[in-house]
Amino acid sequence: MAWYEDLPAVYALADQIAEHLKGFEARQVVNPVDGYPRVYLVHPSDDLHILVIEPTARRERAAGRLILLGCLPPTRAAYDLRGFWTPSITIGRGRDPRALAGDISRRLLPTYRHVLRSAVAHIDAKGAQRLTQQVMAERLAQLLPSGHHEATGWNDELQRITWDTSAVVSGHLEIRPSQSAEIAVTTRSGAFLLDLAALITRHNEYDAGPVALDELLHDPTA
Repeated sequence: MAWYEDLPAVYALADQIAEHLKGFEARQVVNPVDGYPRVYLVHPSDDLHILVIEPTARRERAAGRLILLGCLPPTRAAYDLRGFWTPSITIGRGRDPRALAGDISRRLLPTYRHVLRSAVAHIDAKGAQRLTQQVMAERLAQLLPSGHHEATGWNDELQRITWDTSAVVSGHLEIRPSQSAEIAVTTRSGAFLLDLAALITRHNEYDAGPVALDELLHDPTA
């Protein structure tokens, strides 16, 4: 779809607005997915990206309206920012650029900065959780006979562990993201909870060798 009926005019207005927004500059960027250009107001040092587009409704376009959306940072998976919303305002392009810049400063930037800070903190927490689970899965693979670990799934969220099936009952388990200290585990014989942190601590304290999986799992419904 074409995002603009008059791209040069929208970019020129964004450039004029940027002159009155401290630290901002206008940029025209081609989206690598659909090949269409987008107009942004960008604050490089604060990592703020405001998308400037025309409304899809013809009546709104005819009225000279523009939509400004505060963009959230890209993530490894779309659901990393589930529950976050994109702050936006609508402005009339017929007004003075200085006045439009004032609208952005008052109506968009405070909310946008707040949402962006929360989103970045959330992404960092998800990344730390993902890394912790990966490390724990790697350690667990070392404890099992001929254990092997790999990260799979849409964005490596799923930690898969395989081992020598002659030594234990089942041959694989999968560790999925969890907010709790215990990590949900699915095996061929059912669903369990596995406290990997306690397992690794116990292994380090007693220098134990490879262990059977059924010694490590407990049924959450029991």
